[in-house]
Amino acid sequence: MARQLREARIELVREVDQAAIDLAPLRGLWTVEQYLAITDATSRLVEFVDNTIEMLPLPTDRHQTLLEYLFLALREYIVPRGGKVLFAALRLEVSAGRFREPDLLLLRDANDPRRQERYWRGADLVAEIVSPDDPERDTVDKVADYAAAGIG
Repeated sequence: MARQLREARIELVREVDQAAIDLAPLRGLWTVEQYLAITDATSRLVEFVDNTIEMLPLPTDRHQTLLEYLFLALREYIVPRGGKVLFAALRLEVSAGRFREPDLLLLRDANDPRRQERYWRGADLVAEIVSPDDPERDTVDKVADYAAAGIG
């Protein structure tokens, strides 16, 4: 099931007549610029891995409740110390051409140059609430990406 969700059909649908174009043939051929343009134009959670667009599921109430708890606890601690903590959706470049959207991002210094407007270029800490649709994505794939980027 997890593989099916990662490879879910992505279509371009014209609003006027609902004509659809299957974008599956472009799998693995997307560029960073296209990914950024797509994510600038949608409120959906989308990640970019190996030149592939990965649509993430919308969070559940339980997911958001856990995220809220972590966010408020970390915010209470880090903001008075000059740091910054944000929650999804915010893109994080974990390596050249590889973007994740962690549930929580934290920098110890709010003025850290990695903190950019469109996406962050790193973080001191990230957190993922494990989604039931594809636990391996959150517990293996993303953890490896964050570790490779030197993020705790």
